[in-house]
Amino acid sequence: MSRPSIPALVTRRGCAAAAFSAIALTAAPGSAASSRTSYVVAEITSANAGLSSSARSEKYAEMKASPFTFFRGSNHLYWKDLGSSPQLVTYGGASSTRTWLGGDMHVNNMGSFDDDQADVVYAANDFDEAVIGDYQLDVWRLAASLALVARENGGYSLADQSSLLDAFTEAYLDAIASYAGNSQETTRKFTASDTYGLLDDFLDDVEASNSRAEMLDDFTIKVGVVRTLDTGGNPDLAPVTAAVDTDVRGHMSAYRATLSGGGAGLPAAYFAVKGVATMTRFTHLAEQWGEILATQHARADEDWDAAVFPDSVDGEIDALTDGDHAGFRAKVRAIALDYADQVALDYASFCASF
Repeated sequence: MSRPSIPALVTRRGCAAAAFSAIALTAAPGSAASSRTSYVVAEITSANAGLSSSARSEKYAEMKASPFTFFRGSNHLYWKDLGSSPQLVTYGGASSTRTWLGGDMHVNNMGSFDDDQADVVYAANDFDEAVIGDYQLDVWRLAASLALVARENGGYSLADQSSLLDAFTEAYLDAIASYAGNSQETTRKFTASDTYGLLDDFLDDVEASNSRAEMLDDFTIKVGVVRTLDTGGNPDLAPVTAAVDTDVRGHMSAYRATLSGGGAGLPAAYFAVKGVATMTRFTHLAEQWGEILATQHARADEDWDAAVFPDSVDGEIDALTDGDHAGFRAKVRAIALDYADQVALDYASFCASF
């Protein structure tokens, strides 16, 4: 039985913010991204020509919600951009590093469902664009989606995004290494009993709490008579920089102004910020997605059909990356961040043209 996907932590900004994003990206140091409006318009028009007018309008409206939803709806651009990239050669690009890919890998294509033994498992759950290809194409696309989601939620500096991507990539490589030379991937399951940091778990925790008071005790501590977020005692919370703290506090008056009547019916103390923190579960999710993707790739090689895949893809990947995890992480990081920049520029072109 299918269950809801793990929701991406995305704040939808819409096309109104696209121009600002594009302007900001043109100044990004080292970015390989560039505006290519004519190309984007031609490719999207061609790819969606077979849809009815109403279906196309509905799809375009959804794609305008954010750079991430645009990324989801323009998978063909990704494959034209990176599907035959010469950068595949460093850690793959050979027949022995090909396996079944999700084809449209991104964070919203990870979810939960009942397997054939009635266990609720977490795994990739969308294979309508599955294709045989180099394993890195799934890794790069999922990594780019992580960068996009981090940016759209705010509070993630470039250094934070890099750390998030490194956590995802290292978890992928560690899982691959653990499968090399054995068949553990064929029986590996990701269930509620052996996973951590999943957003689903957090929602379950909230539902299981008997009262708001219990939730308050879980996430805050008292300093004198004032409650503040417990960044030292709660592993799901981490402190933010002074700049982020100041920024959040400075925006509270603007938030109050968005309320009916400007929040006049509430005392000023209601809007006082007692603490600012970031949730660390996004990093845990990234690590989990890395392990899940590695498991999917490893079990879809000779373990699935040796006549199609005569090689052990996990063994090949491990041999190519062993002793050079740092180099692999750096490549994934550079490709994902650059491609997230490109998606933002393409999104701005799309919003201006459709």
